[in-house]
Amino acid sequence: MESVRKGLRKDQLYKDTYGRLKCSECEKSLQTKDNPSEVGTTRICPDCGEAWTELRREQPLVSHLLSVVGNTISLFSVEHVLKVFRG
Repeated sequence: MESVRKGLRKDQLYKDTYGRLKCSECEKSLQTKDNPSEVGTTRICPDCGEAWTELRREQPLVSHLLSVVGNTISLFSVEHVLKVFRG
């Protein structure tokens, strides 16, 4: 099973105008299978059954904080906010 990034590079997958992942062969949106015991999620094509892995990241939270607060946020305050969210 390959990663979603490799699938995009090899043109096995593509993103539509709304950013949804689609299988290039079937042109169907991928379904998500989330297993809490694993690090990432599995993206599966409902027609052909091909599967790709996708790692979960905390990057969107940091990007969202930077876009909301602007350029005045420092690296220290981002780390502090992440510690608060993690508990």
